[in-house]
Amino acid sequence: MKIMSNINIVAIQEGAVIPDNIVNKYHLTFADVDKNANFERISSFCGVVRRGTSILVSFPKHYINLDEFNQLPNSDKLKHIRLILKTIVSYELNPAYSSFRKKDDLNTSFSFSSFFNIYNYFQKYGLYMKKRGNIKKGYSGKISWKDTIHKSQKVISNGNLVFFPFFVRQHISDEDFITNCMVFAINYTEEIFGDLLDLPDNSAIAVRGVERLLRENKEAVIFKLGIMRREIFKDIDKKLLDDLINFFRGINDNPNNVRDIKHYHFNNVWEKAVENYLNNHFVKIEDNKLIFGIPEKVNRFSFKKLVLKNYNNVSGHKNDTLQPDHYYYDESKKAQYIFDSKYYNNIYGLNHKQFVYHMILSNRAQKTYDALIMPNEGQTFTEVYLDLATEYLPEKIKEVKILLTHLRTQDVLKDFTET
Repeated sequence: MKIMSNINIVAIQEGAVIPDNIVNKYHLTFADVDKNANFERISSFCGVVRRGTSILVSFPKHYINLDEFNQLPNSDKLKHIRLILKTIVSYELNPAYSSFRKKDDLNTSFSFSSFFNIYNYFQKYGLYMKKRGNIKKGYSGKISWKDTIHKSQKVISNGNLVFFPFFVRQHISDEDFITNCMVFAINYTEEIFGDLLDLPDNSAIAVRGVERLLRENKEAVIFKLGIMRREIFKDIDKKLLDDLINFFRGINDNPNNVRDIKHYHFNNVWEKAVENYLNNHFVKIEDNKLIFGIPEKVNRFSFKKLVLKNYNNVSGHKNDTLQPDHYYYDESKKAQYIFDSKYYNNIYGLNHKQFVYHMILSNRAQKTYDALIMPNEGQTFTEVYLDLATEYLPEKIKEVKILLTHLRTQDVLKDFTET
């Protein structure tokens, strides 16, 4: 892990106002910036923008108090940046979220999936080597009987036919263009992102550096790899070539572009990170509070998105759906948990959707627990969000209560990247 020296780290927060000088200095695009109700420009992404020795990080909503962050040394600031980027990369590479992701979620020219595939090949098989056979005289190795019979002298000894000498087959591994491309991909990634991402160890090949000719002639590299792919027969090696081609397509002569990592729909990341945290740490609800810890495996909850269909008999709306983010039904207690992630800065007024969830699902269980879950830069706490007055309660329903849990964002993201 490299520690950058003499760098300037500027922090903003998604949804918060961005000064004009920051927009201009870091060349933020139309997609990077939105406007609030006062027509002020605000950040609409999470991630990192790099310009020379300056880094702009846009944190998720309620990740950290920016005044607190600005007082930290650069080494600690980089730890927070690494967590954000590791969260984004983990989400983007996890096949479980493939149907959940959108094409415009991530803005970077760099192919992280190709890099990790290349590294996994390196870790499992080593560097790609082109093997060729070599036949030579000797007694060590696998005997080539065809060559021995045709080329050796035949001697009769004690009534037995003896061949002298033996010809043995040796396999020699030659480095080739593909090998050099693998070395480039691994070392180049370390050079570009080693200070901002926790990357796999490249120490075994670090001394070979980053070959300048490959960097400066990426189109020729891609063309040659495409030609070589036609001559390869093993599927695993073809996949390696595909990943190398995609990797070189993602590098750019302009370092301003290749180093930027911006995510435009972090609300989706937050939802999946919360689901992961609930399944790992939610214990129970007690005294109107969500209790978190490390539950015994037998008591673990299994929250997942619930898709409600056929709740509307109106023609033209029968295919409408409602989808609470995190739902769990406890058969033993006849209790249901209806939780919904809210990637908001603040919640104003009644969240009507959550109220509708509660009412529509109320007949499913004897007891309904209902909560909204928001990110929070401080410690986790829960407050009562709605406790419906008795005169408004429907017949046979004793209570409609919705809690609001402010979940510590850093805890959620750390758990997401470690499990």
